[in-house]
Amino acid sequence: MEIGLVSMFIGQKLLTDTISVTTTSIYSVLNRPAFNMYSLDKFVYELDISEKIRTIEAILKELCEKTYLKSDAIKICVDSVHNMIVLIKDDLHKIEELVLQHKDKWFSGWRSVAIDNEMAELRLHMRLLSERYDLLVKTSNFIN
Repeated sequence: MEIGLVSMFIGQKLLTDTISVTTTSIYSVLNRPAFNMYSLDKFVYELDISEKIRTIEAILKELCEKTYLKSDAIKICVDSVHNMIVLIKDDLHKIEELVLQHKDKWFSGWRSVAIDNEMAELRLHMRLLSERYDLLVKTSNFIN
């Protein structure tokens, strides 16, 4: 096997592993008690985060296993989708942290959690993920 193919295989394997670690972190955060609040649980359900991420993860893994990553356009699309998944993971961690901090405050049961900005960021990142995923699908159809 020539050096270029070996490095490409290692790069694809590394990307696949990185995607798996990131998505596993998202599933883990979504199953923690901080996300069992009714309003937050409903918000996460409306965004359909788990199912979208799970589907995109499976497709990215298949793309990485095939020879699609020889195309620079596909590499850019996969990278941009992965970057958006990382931002979504970060958003979920921020929200969890704010919810946990709120629970430690006096009269926390009488106040609402101030996470509107973080929820707006998450909504934006989910929309961008969908758009970038659509671009990936269109690009892969064009390449074929």
